[in-house]
Amino acid sequence: MPKTKTNLIGRSAAFRKALQEASLAATQDAPVLIYGETGSGKGVLASHIHRRSAREGRLVSLNCATFQSNLFESELFGHMKGAFTGAVKDTPGLFEAAEGGTLFLDEIGDTPVEIQPKLLRALEEGVVRRVGGTREIPVDVRLICATNQDLKQLIAEGKFREDLYYRINSFVVTLPPLRDRVDDIEELATSFLGEHFESDLNAPSLSIEAADALKRYPWPGNIRELRSAMAYAVAQAGERTTILLEDLPESVQADEQQLATVKTDGGHIEVFRELYRRGAEDAQLWAKFLLTLNEHLGSNKFARGDMLDCLRAVRGADPTNNSLVNEWQRHIKPVPLRLNLIREEGKKLRIDLDACRRALIDSPLDESEVDEGPEPITETAVEPQPSLSERRTRTNLDSPRTTFIGRKAEHQKLVEVLLNGQPNVITLTGPGGTGKTRLSREVGRSLTGSFKGGVWFADLTESRNIEGVAYAVAQALGAPLTGNQAPELAVRAMLSSRPPCLLILDNFEQVAEVASAVVGDWVRGAPNVQFLITSRALLGIEGEQEFELKPLPLPDGNSTLSEIQRSEAVRLFVDRARVHHVGFELDEKSGPAVAQICARLEGMPLAIELAAARTVIMRPEQIAARLDRIFDVLKSSRRDLAPRQRSLHATIDWSYDLLSEPERWAFAQLSVFRGGFFLDSAETVLDLSRFSEAPAAMDLLQSLREKSLLRATETPHETRFGMYQVIREYAAERWLELASDTERESVNARFAEYFRRYAAEWDRRIHTQDALEALDRLDYARSNLQEVLQWAQAGISDPDKQKIFVDISLHMYSLLRVRGPARQRVPALDAVLDMVRDEDPAMRARLLFLQSQSHREAGDPAEGYKLAVEAVTLAKTTADENLIATAKFNLAGVEYAQGQTGKAQALHREVLEVFRATGNRANEARVLSRMALLGTEIGDFSESLENSRKSEEIMRELGDLSGLGFVLSTRGNMYHRHAELEQAVTYFVEAEKIYRELNDKRMIAMCLGNLALLNRQLRRFDAAEPLVHECTELARELGDRLTLAKNLMNTGIMYVELGHFDRAEPVLKEGAPLFAEHNLPILQAVCIENLAFIAGQRGDLESALAGFNEAESLCDDAEDMTLVGIRTARAETLIMHGRNSEAAPLAVAAVDAWHNSSQPHGRDLFRALVAHARTTQDAKMAIQSAEEAMQLARQLHFSADDPSPSIQASLKFLSNFQKK
Repeated sequence: MPKTKTNLIGRSAAFRKALQEASLAATQDAPVLIYGETGSGKGVLASHIHRRSAREGRLVSLNCATFQSNLFESELFGHMKGAFTGAVKDTPGLFEAAEGGTLFLDEIGDTPVEIQPKLLRALEEGVVRRVGGTREIPVDVRLICATNQDLKQLIAEGKFREDLYYRINSFVVTLPPLRDRVDDIEELATSFLGEHFESDLNAPSLSIEAADALKRYPWPGNIRELRSAMAYAVAQAGERTTILLEDLPESVQADEQQLATVKTDGGHIEVFRELYRRGAEDAQLWAKFLLTLNEHLGSNKFARGDMLDCLRAVRGADPTNNSLVNEWQRHIKPVPLRLNLIREEGKKLRIDLDACRRALIDSPLDESEVDEGPEPITETAVEPQPSLSERRTRTNLDSPRTTFIGRKAEHQKLVEVLLNGQPNVITLTGPGGTGKTRLSREVGRSLTGSFKGGVWFADLTESRNIEGVAYAVAQALGAPLTGNQAPELAVRAMLSSRPPCLLILDNFEQVAEVASAVVGDWVRGAPNVQFLITSRALLGIEGEQEFELKPLPLPDGNSTLSEIQRSEAVRLFVDRARVHHVGFELDEKSGPAVAQICARLEGMPLAIELAAARTVIMRPEQIAARLDRIFDVLKSSRRDLAPRQRSLHATIDWSYDLLSEPERWAFAQLSVFRGGFFLDSAETVLDLSRFSEAPAAMDLLQSLREKSLLRATETPHETRFGMYQVIREYAAERWLELASDTERESVNARFAEYFRRYAAEWDRRIHTQDALEALDRLDYARSNLQEVLQWAQAGISDPDKQKIFVDISLHMYSLLRVRGPARQRVPALDAVLDMVRDEDPAMRARLLFLQSQSHREAGDPAEGYKLAVEAVTLAKTTADENLIATAKFNLAGVEYAQGQTGKAQALHREVLEVFRATGNRANEARVLSRMALLGTEIGDFSESLENSRKSEEIMRELGDLSGLGFVLSTRGNMYHRHAELEQAVTYFVEAEKIYRELNDKRMIAMCLGNLALLNRQLRRFDAAEPLVHECTELARELGDRLTLAKNLMNTGIMYVELGHFDRAEPVLKEGAPLFAEHNLPILQAVCIENLAFIAGQRGDLESALAGFNEAESLCDDAEDMTLVGIRTARAETLIMHGRNSEAAPLAVAAVDAWHNSSQPHGRDLFRALVAHARTTQDAKMAIQSAEEAMQLARQLHFSADDPSPSIQASLKFLSNFQKK
């Protein structure tokens, strides 16, 4: 029998790979399994495999998802006359129909479980038996299966046989979705357009805008949707011969921002599961479900039968189809009808797609909207949910009044633990306002169908003793206490006789002291009951597992508006604000203010909700400005809230009132700490002398932690304690009330002295093998150290406080230099210099060379030089040889930065002997490393390598990680200057690894910048691009404006090389004024030169020439080759505009300048040589320049497929020139 043709179109790599796999499968006779999304062309690929196979029989197809299980067997294997009602004759099945050919089973994952063994037998033994028959019928059939499901997941769920899976997946072909075949879309669309015309010549073509829209759209319906879209476009275009953008369906026309809300996977069942769990009243979830159902069906119309798979997924296997349909008709369908998201059309329902999209846009969904897919909770093996009408008999939890936002991971984890059954008592802890009650309610709603005995919620807010707890539980269970038995014993008996159930005890903290033992007895006596307890304090009973609830995640300080909108804390604010102010919107102005509010409130849900309520009378910017009076702002007038929930102050009062007197005293004193503390600092600072038998500080910290007034976090070194900011401010209020002025000053003095010694010790260890811990410890204490500085500065007339201020400022220098913000060093040292006058020349000299270093690294070399000279002069007035040598070493760095290599090297040789004589091995190693770098520039590379090796040896001996990183990065610079780029990369990578371990952000940024430059020179632009972006981010974070400017310049140059002018222009425009700010006109000129070059490439010669003039004007006194580079760029621009005669003298001068320069010959010389070859009238000179350019190109790793279009064009010109 002749085989029909299949039309397989596509050139994309993903599709060609699938086609190659399919072609290989065709040559064999084993079963084939095709994976692919709905509409991606699995049937066409199956036809292709059959057509190219050796089989002569038919291709017979069956969609397994379209048959009821009672008809499936008959369809597949056939039936005998009389086998069932309506079986009027013997009928062969599809296996027999496909004899000698191929049977294609689409959606194999939907094959009924009871049919799967018979299908396996047909494959294994090659025989089938008709329904009602006794004879085995041999069949010779090759099987091709297809699915859009995860068969392994179905196996795990018991919905697909594992042995059948391994039988059908002998050869697997994965068909990519259309969104991964962007290169094929235009060709496919053109083919589909041709289907509507007798000749392809008559078919309309696609406009550029239409083609771009087709490539931009994610095609959730894949090829099937594309074919439908082209049919629609033909109808809209009418007689026109071009398909315009407006001819396409509205969804396809959407811009990229709108398309971000389109789902590309079919998760309709999972979304329905979540919808059902929440009570089927959520308009946003309905919109999400209906859109995913539309994608799944490929149609906006559906019937009640289309809902069976969704209902079966949540109700399980027991209810009949009629029962499920009745539930849909009576209880579920009326909801989306009432919400105007669907409308009835005869026996079908039509989805109003526009209404659904509006619902999503107007009220963003809880879990990062449509494009993220279903919540992970749906992946947990939750039991089928009871029907909506049954729920009231299984739980006393009411429907939520507001949307549950965030807590996805916590929700899933709690569900998993509770379903696991061990442990059977979980205490959900956290300070007041973190959302413990709301999370416990949501978890309970999720598990309503998972416990035969139901889910019951007992509110213990009003309970004060054992009896109160027992009565609250009995009321929750709907079983009033009667008789003479003690209430707690009656509840124990009640719980032990119940089927497995979940009991939620809410707000347990105020009865923890009196009722914990009783709950422990209930836990032991009723192992069939799972206890979920919310409490600000642990119960302390056997088997209790704590689940600490953290605040909501926050956007970082540099987030864009779209990133702010995705933050859980911000989404909670917006949702609650709309409860009070329906028209509330997040925009470019309010977005950052809301993010600021959430950050100030540290992501605490209750505090965020109280702040959101103020949007009735204030804009977010006003709320943010008033948060210095936080307890006045965070109040609510809602009468439906419990008193403790109406203000943040009352919420914390609730916890404070439960403390003992020593706990209250310790809690209040701990408010002096900022950002946290370690155990030893609390033991040193706390004063408990007013209590004759005070508990140990360790015990008080543990108690406050267990009562959620302290939080504990693990560091790599030891446990660190802290308070949420709002709790700390409350504690500070109490400290003012409880302590006298004398007591407070005494604690402040102990606090300051402790951190002075702490900073001195860890600063001393920065250049030892303990460097990482030392930097970490100082970083942890940063806020406390700043607090001490403010306290000392306020009483600076006191000599003791002045000494503390000076000492801590010095001990923070390395921390600020390494981890930032580096810009704080200059004002900090200025303040110290104002205090330390000439009466202490050694200290002042040290401060001066540190300040010199700060100014130099901040981009002010002139001030750096002046301070360095002053430091050396002052150091010489002391007898401290080591101090004098250190000041001179700093001066050497300044001289080198100003191009005075000889002076710098002479100073290095001088101080090296001093450091060796005084035993300062760390500085000896640093000097050797600097000498190695300068020696490379002077030309003695072998001696430089030996110095570098000695430096490394000393640093490793000392265990100085920071120093070792310095040596390796310096060696990277040496190899870079020696034109051994790969070696340079190796050492910078090693250095970067060390600096990342130390979290030395300044040096990480330096390594990244150098690696980006090296990769660019090695023509590895893909590797360079992420490096420059990370370097830029670090420079911004550190406030290092000079590093930022240099990296922006290098980024701009990289994009100019790549021809990405739109990306180059903004970074160059940002970098140029930063160089002006730092009085670096040469680097400013480089930015302006590249901006002028961009203008020329865009055809604006006038602006280009003006830009080159401006750049040259900044280089009037330049002694380097920057001016030559600018004139080379001008020559290239003139050549592009056909003005070769003007370009020629510029090119000649540039080539001559480079030949006379001692600087390494690089890309700028190559450009000048090419410009000269293009413009000179002297053929001999042109040939000479072309040959030199080709030789240089090989040294510079240029090739015909170079990523730079300009380099490609130059090499092509040179190649053609040489041929001529």
